[in-house]
Amino acid sequence: MAVTPDGELVMFVLQARRAGGASQAHVYPTWSADGGRTWGPLGQEITLFRGWTEPNPQGKIFELSDGRWMMPAYGSDVASGIASPTAGGAIGYTITAVSNDRGRTWRRRGVMARSDSIHFHEPAVLRLSGGRFMAVIRTQGEPFTSYLCYSADEARTWSEPRELPFAGQTPYMIELGGGSVLCAYRDRDPLQLGISASVTHDGGKSWQYAGSLYEGTDWNCGYPGLVQLADGYFFCIYYTCYKQVNCEVHGLILRVDN
Repeated sequence: MAVTPDGELVMFVLQARRAGGASQAHVYPTWSADGGRTWGPLGQEITLFRGWTEPNPQGKIFELSDGRWMMPAYGSDVASGIASPTAGGAIGYTITAVSNDRGRTWRRRGVMARSDSIHFHEPAVLRLSGGRFMAVIRTQGEPFTSYLCYSADEARTWSEPRELPFAGQTPYMIELGGGSVLCAYRDRDPLQLGISASVTHDGGKSWQYAGSLYEGTDWNCGYPGLVQLADGYFFCIYYTCYKQVNCEVHGLILRVDN
């Protein structure tokens, strides 16, 4: 679900079959003009990949300098990778997509990260104060290293992805002010499972571990979301590990010390 540049909400609904036959996945948008109280009918199916498509706007659709809308997405050109994006040779990769009609239809704009051996998955995208886009990208398969890349031409082309010093999945980024960016993620380091955060003060050139936000008992937790509150604090929401008897949605307040 994301806020559009028009102020509406758009939600991408995934219809999937992952067992009992051939894998299938279909994604449809639906809109709300009243803050989510009511929703319209499903729109045209979004097919940005031949196999399966999953948009990953993380709460925001970007408006580009030419007025078109942009969002990141990931998927595969092989349908067998829906249940497990590393299965059956189904290499996943990430792209950006644009819309000329206020989000009613989408087409591919540029490949963000693609490899013959690395399964690139969910991307977190942030527009930096200087205008460039920066992306932190999840990978599937050990050691689950995160990657970073940039675009200086409105998401048409992206720099070669480079490794980051953390094994973070389901990343989410937010600006802290003064050029600093915080990235929260599911930590796949076996010594610190749960949800962690890393911070950069130089636009992504270097990163420092900022600490643990939640200590988990296994890897399956995360999908943190971050928002700045009116009082200057930050709120982080996430889900907890299944193995702790019950999976729950938790939230915490973060204070950033300068």
